[in-house]
Amino acid sequence: MMENMFLEEERFYENRCTYAQQLFLMMQRSVQKKMIEASIQKGLKAICFTDHYDKDDDQWGEGEQIFDVDEYFTTMTRLREQYRDQIEVRIGVELGLRPHLAEYYGRFVPKYPFDMVIGSVHSVHGVDPASEKLFEGKTDAQVYRMTF
Repeated sequence: MMENMFLEEERFYENRCTYAQQLFLMMQRSVQKKMIEASIQKGLKAICFTDHYDKDDDQWGEGEQIFDVDEYFTTMTRLREQYRDQIEVRIGVELGLRPHLAEYYGRFVPKYPFDMVIGSVHSVHGVDPASEKLFEGKTDAQVYRMTF
């Protein structure tokens, strides 16, 4: 089941790189290895792992959606070295952007040697659009105007 989730999240770009979102805290290293090996078999030259880092986000009732970045780099660096002759393993993060976190992320990002940093909006007026609560009783146009 977990593997299917990751296959749905993979995005392939011109046979050069796959961008794969992961939930680092929920994954075992074996899943990451399978994703790398599948990318090698597809002839890709690079894969970039990212994970959501949503500071101050408890919309799903599980506390902040953050992970141990030091452990993440230790694990991913080992995999980068293990596969370095076969594929480039890149290490990234997807930040859940909110205006009050600008200073926090301004200090957080330079602390780590990320290969890719994605800034995403996972909250509109305090609600994650993926939860569909934002759309309850509203048209798409109304939600669009609220968002922008």
